[in-house]
Amino acid sequence: MPREATVLHVDASASDRRAVRDRLEREGLRVRSVGAPAELDAERPAAGADCVVTELDLPGSNGIALLESVRSSSPDTGCVLYTAADGERISAARANGRVLAASVRKDGPDPLDRLARITATTVRERTQTVYPLPSDEDERLDAIDQAVFEDDRLRQTLDRIVDLAAIVLDVPWASVGIVDEHTEQFPACRGLEFDTLQRQETICTYTILDPGVTVVEDITTDPRFADYDSLAATPISFYAGAPIQIGETSPIGTLCVYDDHPRTMSGDDLDTLAGFAAIAGQVIDSRSAALRPPPEVIEP
Repeated sequence: MPREATVLHVDASASDRRAVRDRLEREGLRVRSVGAPAELDAERPAAGADCVVTELDLPGSNGIALLESVRSSSPDTGCVLYTAADGERISAARANGRVLAASVRKDGPDPLDRLARITATTVRERTQTVYPLPSDEDERLDAIDQAVFEDDRLRQTLDRIVDLAAIVLDVPWASVGIVDEHTEQFPACRGLEFDTLQRQETICTYTILDPGVTVVEDITTDPRFADYDSLAATPISFYAGAPIQIGETSPIGTLCVYDDHPRTMSGDDLDTLAGFAAIAGQVIDSRSAALRPPPEVIEP
């Protein structure tokens, strides 16, 4: 079952918070309301929220600054201004920030209904994400949550798989990457050790959308990845990634191989990489199932 979508609403007006909460809850959204940014976690202000609705004028801050902070830690969280400020002040605030957010004036026609429509669409259609998402993203994240990646035996097996993939395909580096909600984690690497990457700066974000093998023969000349600082900091020039799938959801991650110079892959090589990815998925699935606590038996 998809999880219930959550909206964070920030407004100093208690009456406006009540009105927004009541209207959004009628849309089937769960709402958390606070009166000021100071009530939020400074590092992750939108923790657990799919969308942030904020007034422009906030105690000790403003809504644009809050949304900037939200996007820095949670780049696919929706952003909506619901404000009493006039259009000139909204435009001036936007000019000082980089976040594009939908806006609804409180003195406009049917403001709460319009806010509800925009917020529900932003959440359910994920209209403000900075990278494409699988259509079953919530179910895919649930599958990741149910998997076990901290098990030593599983990691040792994944290490052997990436070692074999690198040797068979004659490349210096390989990895298993898990693409979670906002980042990519690497439970197994060969040759290069990868730190956690932001999801919007990893090719694997796109690999999990394609049932086949994604190949980038020369990353350094591909305009899609020209601004990826995480790639520029490595010696990688060639990338090939095959999706790792468990269960019926979209892939949870990738098995990737890399080289320090541009190259191509034959059809047999592509099939081999896809085969290693399938084995990695089977290992993750079976080991996680073995470690999962048995269901609780309720005595009659």
